[in-house]
Amino acid sequence: MNDVYDTIVVGAGSTGLVAAIHSAVSGLRTLVLEAEEKAGGLATGACGISNYPCLSNEDFRSEAHGENHTSGREEWF
Repeated sequence: MNDVYDTIVVGAGSTGLVAAIHSAVSGLRTLVLEAEEKAGGLATGACGISNYPCLSNEDFRSEAHGENHTSGREEWF
């Protein structure tokens, strides 16, 4: 196994994911590290913060994208 990376992105929030995408598209071997169970940073994890407007994953999928996730697995988005 080759554990050598050109780019290591720490944090899978919106900015980290954009950096990882640009790195990978540029042909660089890219690794994203995330401490939380989900990627997305505040975009997906702020629902537990009092008085912070947000959508749950289910609401985001159905309202923003018209999707409905039914497999029983929790996805990142």
